[in-house]
Amino acid sequence: LNLVLEPSNWESEQDISQNSGSTAEGLKQSGNEAFKCQDYERAVTCYTSALLAASKVVRVVLRNWSMAAVQYDSYHEALAASAAALRIWADDKAVYRLCIALAQLNEFE
Repeated sequence: LNLVLEPSNWESEQDISQNSGSTAEGLKQSGNEAFKCQDYERAVTCYTSALLAASKVVRVVLRNWSMAAVQYDSYHEALAASAAALRIWADDKAVYRLCIALAQLNEFE
């Protein structure tokens, strides 16, 4: 189980997007089916992929919310959304938008 929880062992975003029909809900259902069949290794893999697929959507929404908040001059909201996105997965856009928000709030340290 510890091996599966290591981020380095997770599928990449490209692997997830290339799986046909790999919605978080579909992957969760596959995990449920594997669990019922007592195929726990497959269930863990499906649940892990479901979490990654769901987190990708949430990250994109948070990043977009952050950019909209920056454009609306609502820097505290931009900061919160960027920080939340970074808690899920670090990526360049979230870091950039966090920096914009901090700069506009004069929080350089």
